[in-house]
Amino acid sequence: MKALRRTSALVSVFLPFFCLLCLPGISGSAEMTGPALQQPWSIQQTALQKPALATDGAAVFTDNTTLSDESPFVDDAANDSDEYAPGLILDEESPQVAVENVSFASGCRSSGCQQGCRQEPWRLFDDVCLLQRSGIEAGGWLAQGFTANFDRPPDRSNWPVGFNDRPNEYQMNQLWLYLEKPTDTGGCGVDVGGRVDLNFGTDSRYFTSYGLEDRWNGSTSDYELAMPQLYMEVAIDDLSLKLGHFWSNFGYEHAAAPRNFFYSHAMGFLSNTSKTFTGLLGTYALGDQLEFRGGFHRGWYNWEDENNDLGFVGGGTWTSRDRRTTFTADISSSKEGSTAHHTWDSIALVVTHRFSRRLQYAVEYLSFRDFGVHNSGLRTNYHSYPISQYLIYDINPCWAAAMRFEWWGEMDETRLGAQRTATPENDYSLTWGLNWKPSANLVVRPEVRWNWSSENLYIDSSRTHQVLAAFDAVLTY
Repeated sequence: MKALRRTSALVSVFLPFFCLLCLPGISGSAEMTGPALQQPWSIQQTALQKPALATDGAAVFTDNTTLSDESPFVDDAANDSDEYAPGLILDEESPQVAVENVSFASGCRSSGCQQGCRQEPWRLFDDVCLLQRSGIEAGGWLAQGFTANFDRPPDRSNWPVGFNDRPNEYQMNQLWLYLEKPTDTGGCGVDVGGRVDLNFGTDSRYFTSYGLEDRWNGSTSDYELAMPQLYMEVAIDDLSLKLGHFWSNFGYEHAAAPRNFFYSHAMGFLSNTSKTFTGLLGTYALGDQLEFRGGFHRGWYNWEDENNDLGFVGGGTWTSRDRRTTFTADISSSKEGSTAHHTWDSIALVVTHRFSRRLQYAVEYLSFRDFGVHNSGLRTNYHSYPISQYLIYDINPCWAAAMRFEWWGEMDETRLGAQRTATPENDYSLTWGLNWKPSANLVVRPEVRWNWSSENLYIDSSRTHQVLAAFDAVLTY
């Protein structure tokens, strides 16, 4: 009976999406962290607490620890402010495939699917003369949602699902505000700018940094204030330098709600990347198809470094001539902890491809390795290597559908002298969702997600599977 129920659930998730593949336009040319599935140190069931790093360098977690430059669906103004439209909406730093002469930006067409909606997104600060004269852009969004977990976990946690980690509770995930002075040299000259972002909500727990937000946030509230970006940018011809606190931009997904198709996030994104870095990052554009990045940072989730070792971050992006395919590679390596006995290496590889003006695909490999050397002679080598796949189909300017499938593999190895132990684990996640855009400023994102594992990972570590039904709404301003 269990096998029958699982098969029925799988068919019910896959069947509606494959029906979409029969719709016209799907083919043809375009028109142109530590231990296994551990929560980031800032995430607790009810509190913020960083994993203690023992004197021998071993990370100790408590049991409670929880497409190119343009998007094909967003106009230039929307891209600059992280606006959202059906399909994946990512900014100029994201590996999103672009197709020329395709624009569903407003969410409106003469087909009548959206009667009376605005042709252009409404912006709260457009008429502020001081900002206009200074060349400063201001905006933000409100993201809020609800996740139903019919098993009602006693620990009040949907983990390893996040950022919607609270079962059967309303969450105001993000109340966001940003100020930005973009740099633009047109490939020649010098320009100076910068950006600051502030967020209040339950998602802040996932990107707070040691030595910054922990100074003003309490330790018992789900709602916290975070400042994920505060940097100055200097552009010289085709070179851009960021100095300060900025997004790591590792992988396909992003912490900012308008830049994702789904409400929930992949397990690899939650555990295998630091959402922010503090340091220096240089970006150089070599023509229209190649971009290279490199710099240093002060460690994962660090505003203040816990040791005197700087970490390395670097990568690059290649975009095909027809703008339909991208390949992005990024790497980070750093010594972590006050004794710097742990080396954390993260590698993100992302390939995106647009098959037609409606159908796009992405695959991501997001590796994390924690290599530790203890004073006792014990050596630990933890490695997780999830692979996520995304298939997105734009039904019309108002509706889009998508599926995400993730396999999480890991190996936890310890060595002491000639003795070796290794513990493997396999976890899976399947998510099916819709995006509905009733206006240029609003998107509603319902989804159904099924997680299953080889271990008792869910419902307060009592079951091998978990089913969630969730939705959120993102209002940009």
